[in-house]
Formats: sequence, C-alpha cells, structure tokens
Amino acid sequence: MGAIALLVAGCFGGSKSASGSSVVRVEPKRLGPPRLQQIGDWIVSRDPSLKAAVAALGSPTRCSLLYQDWSYVEWRPLGVNAVFTTLGGLPKGGDACSSPASVVVNDAHVTGSGWRTDLGLRIGDGTSRLHALYPRATHTTDYHRAFWDIPGDYWRLVTTTEGCVGTCRSETTKVARLIAHVRGGRVVALIIPVGAQGE
Repeated sequence: MGAIALLVAGCFGGSKSASGSSVVRVEPKRLGPPRLQQIGDWIVSRDPSLKAAVAALGSPTRCSLLYQDWSYVEWRPLGVNAVFTTLGGLPKGGDACSSPASVVVNDAHVTGSGWRTDLGLRIGDGTSRLHALYPRATHTTDYHRAFWDIPGDYWRLVTTTEGCVGTCRSETTKVARLIAHVRGGRVVALIIPVGAQGE
C-alpha cells in the first residue's frame, strides 16, 4: 500500500490494552444492515468511528494515510487492522489519522490466533470445521478492499439482504457481513465488511 505512516502516540494518546475479548459477532436482521457487528470490545454497529475503535481496542500500532480522508490502521499485537474513511468531510487541517472522531470503518480484518467467531470458528481452523459451523457459506474468489481487488479463497459466512444503491437488477441485494479468508485449507483471517461511510 502506498501510504504515509504516521506516529500514533500523539494522535491517540497513550497505549491501552483491551479487556481480552477476542470474539467476532455478526447478527443479521431479516432485512437491512446487521443488528450487531462486534470485534472484541468494539461494538461497530453502535459506533463505527476510529475514536470508538481506539477506546475499545487500545492505541493502534500505526495509522497510515492512503489519502487525506482514507487511513489504514493496525493493532499489531491484537492481529487487527482496518480501513477508515469519511464521506462527510474532515475538520480544517485534519486527516483520517488525526481526526479519529470524523472517520468510520470501511472494513476490518482480524488475523490473530486467538480470534474466533461467536459460533466458534477460529483463526487456523480448517475448511471442514468452517462448513460444519456455517453450512450455508458461499464461496468467492475475489474481495474488494477500499481501492484494491484481492484475489483469494473467501467464504461468505454471514450475509444480509439490503436495499440496493446504484445499478441493480432488483430492489434488494445480498451483502456479505462476515467473510473467512482461507489459504492452504485453513482460515487465515476473518473479514468484517461494514461500509459505515455509506457506500
């Protein structure tokens, strides 16, 4: 990623350790965005801002600007990274790292070995366990993250039916809200697409 790495201590304050919760939860509704999206102590569906992420997960290891209003943020000890942005503008002189209350999460990836879903799928589990826990999971070979198409082996674990924005064949569309990235037959990441900026 071509980015400008920033020192995070001045932007986010001192380091704070999270409570130790390492569960990813996604609870869909019959229609519309998920009722709940949660990464550890961060209840994303309640407050998707970078400020809320820092309050729940602690001070990030780094924040890198992709553009002035896009940032890549990493909590390396936790094995968590996320992309943040805004469609609503930033304070004068601010950017997507220095204005954490003004940017919201586009998507988050968890890769740390201690993470699991609320149904018990863990980082490192094989595809047989994935299918046992998520028998309706559907496969795709591409994932679009911010500005990049990332080919790979992906399984949509939780999807929602939501109103379509843009060019669609119907009024509603299926949206993946929890995805497992598989490599070598094992889960290497859990992806939580949010799109809180409204795209």
